[in-house]
This record gives sequence, structure tokens and C-alpha cells, in this order.
Amino acid sequence: MQYRDQMTRTMTSPLPFSKRTPDLAQSMVSDRPPVTSLLDLDFYKVSMGQFIFLNYPDIVVRFSLINRGPERLGLIIPERKLHEALDCLRSLTVDFSEESYLRGIDNYGARMLGEPYLKFFRKYQVPEYHLEYLPDGRIDLRFEAPWALVTYCELYIMRIVNELYFRELMRMMSPLERDLTIAEGKNRLAAKIRFFNENSDIFFANFGCRRCFGYDWALYVDWALMNGIETPGQFRGTSSVFIAKELGLEPIGTNAHELQMVLAAIAETDEELADVPHKVLDQWYDLYGSAQAVVLPDTFGSRYMMRTMSQKNAERYRGIRLDSGDPAKEGDEWIEFWKNRGIDHVAAKKFLIPSDDLKVPTTVKPLHNHFKGRVLVSDGIGTNLTNDLGLTPLKIVAKVTHANGRPAIKLSNVPGKISGPPELVARYKRVFGYDQD
Repeated sequence: MQYRDQMTRTMTSPLPFSKRTPDLAQSMVSDRPPVTSLLDLDFYKVSMGQFIFLNYPDIVVRFSLINRGPERLGLIIPERKLHEALDCLRSLTVDFSEESYLRGIDNYGARMLGEPYLKFFRKYQVPEYHLEYLPDGRIDLRFEAPWALVTYCELYIMRIVNELYFRELMRMMSPLERDLTIAEGKNRLAAKIRFFNENSDIFFANFGCRRCFGYDWALYVDWALMNGIETPGQFRGTSSVFIAKELGLEPIGTNAHELQMVLAAIAETDEELADVPHKVLDQWYDLYGSAQAVVLPDTFGSRYMMRTMSQKNAERYRGIRLDSGDPAKEGDEWIEFWKNRGIDHVAAKKFLIPSDDLKVPTTVKPLHNHFKGRVLVSDGIGTNLTNDLGLTPLKIVAKVTHANGRPAIKLSNVPGKISGPPELVARYKRVFGYDQD
């Protein structure tokens, strides 16, 4: 805690972000646990956590580490260190200051978290895990437990695996090479800040908590953004609850495919399956109202949502998160959707949140130009903010693979990202009239 307190005082200094920075190169070869607080989560996990706790706490859900890249993580990350990090995670509890912070979250206009959920999370402990290093260098890491307990593990898995991996890469470098890596990251970050200051009408938030290079670097990035961005409100906030608490930033987030995937997995009939996306929208709005009224439409193909969304939800949901496929093309389709439903999307202040693999400025600038004057846009930028130091980011996810023993399916807007057993994928495509191209 002494190190953390000292670092926080340094990072929140009003001095320009290029001054008085901690030794980031040294911190990336330390043996400190990667996750030291249960609040080291994306904000959407807290809002989803309450939703699950209140509605579906006992569905047994499995989260598994999936590596979509070529790296053999087991050949890089020592098994002992991964065990130690996971065991430390399981020893953590929410302390009084963290509970008080969660209780006070009202940045969307009303107190967000109720006392029953806060009481539950105050006593929360991460469930047991299964970890196996396979002979080919792959890592079999999974958590399986009641949904209210296991939902957070997605973020913890990704945070821990990412940080341990990049620590090992940094250990393979000489001290000079480590310094140069951090210097490269700072130069790239400074260029992004210059871009945003030159384009003050492009609004964005940091969505990179789970894919960050390491906690200290993620903290530095948010500190640099809050001190370096000149236009008030342009930097909307950070997805990291812990960093938002440390720096006094707004925690920001929407929701994830997990909600629809789990409820779809346990649906008994085709009719129940087809209704899942709409059931989630209705229950989510009943809990959070307009404060969290953002649609994530692509779990089973966005066009299904466009064809079948109720008029009530079309009117009361304020935003659409564009998380797969071509965001310009899909954004155009949502603008057309609002027009066809008789909704003046400009007067209603509807907005789009592109969030899939955005890069500054190469994808952010063209998207801004495409939508300028037509619809409100706020970018959710992830890996390109928190893991852009010249090293290749991992392509890992921690996905729901089963619910009550049944496989979980995701169709996405990109056929190549479809996951699940072929026979079930075929059923889902039929039920949802999947027609993404």
C-alpha cells in the first residue's frame, strides 16, 4: 500500500504529464500481484454484476481463457507466477473505502447500486479456478460457479494474463531496452493527446482496462489523458473502476454480450431464444432507466435487432455500441433504422459508440468525418490507448462457454468471430435469421 499511495500522489499531481512520472520500466519487472483490488474491473462488470445478482444469480456459468493469437502463453508465463496471482486474487475482499466509493457512484444522475448488491459485493470472494499448462504451451484456465460469483472473473483473467505476459517480455530485455519501450509508449501517447487537442470535437473514453500493458501503465495513461487533454469533457472517463476511484475520473461503460449469451444458452424453445435480446433490453431498462440505455446489438447479428426491436425500446434507448463489423456501415444502418421508426435521432440526441479495435488517428478520424453533423459519436478506445508501446498486444478473451452445462453461442456481425458447436450455431442462425455479410 505504501507504494500505491506514493504512486497515486505522484500521478494526480497537477504538473504536466511529462514530469514526475514513476519508474514504469522497473514496475513492469516487479513481482507484485497484478490485481490488488476487486475494483480492478471494467465499469460495465459492476452494473452487470448487480443485474445478474438481482435477476439470475444461480445459473452456473463457465468462463474460459481463449487465445486467438499465435503465442503459446504457457511458454512465456511461468505456471508458478500465474498460480500466485490467482491465489492472491482469491484472497482479496472489498474494503470500507471501496464499498463507500461504489455506494456513491451517481455519475449518471442517480445512485446506481442498491444496498442488497453492495452487501453481497462487500463479502464477495473470487471462486476457485482450474489451471492446467498443456504440453503444447497452451494454458487451460477457467472458472465455473454461480453467475453472480463468476461474472467478474472475465476481467480478472484478462488483466492478470496480460500483465504477467508483458512482464516476462520486459524481463527478457536489457534495462536500456525496457526504458526505450516505455519511452516509445509515452511518445505514442503524446501523439494521441496532440491529435485530440487538434480535434477537440472528437469525444472518447478509455475502454482498455482489461487489455492493458500493466496496471501502472494504465494508471499513467489515464493520468496523462486527464492532464493533457485541453477541452473539458472531451475525455469522457475510463472503464477502470479502480483507476477512476484513484484519479477522480468518471467510471464509464455499457454492458457485454455475456448477458444475452447466458440467457440464450438456457432457453428451451426457439421462441424463448428469439426473445432473449428483447428480454435483456426490457430488464436492463427496468433496472437502470435512461442512465444506462445503450444497446449492444450484435450478439446474434445487429440486423436481427434492427428488424425486431420494439418501438418502445427504439425510442427510449439512447445509444448503440458498434462492437463488430464496419462501424461506418453499421452506423449508417442504425441512422436509417431510427428514420424508418419515425424517430428524429438528432433531436432525441441518439448516439453511437464505436468500440471495436479503434486506432488513433487512423480509424478514429475517418469515422469522425463520416458521421460529423449526422449523429452524436463517442469513441470507446481500448488496446490502442492502454497497450500501444511497440510490442504486439495479445488477442486473448475470457468468454462464457457454458451456462448450466449448455454451450454458449455468439454470432457477431463478423462471420469469422462466430463461436460455438456447428449444430447449435446453425440453430441460432435459423432462429435469428442471421444475414450479416
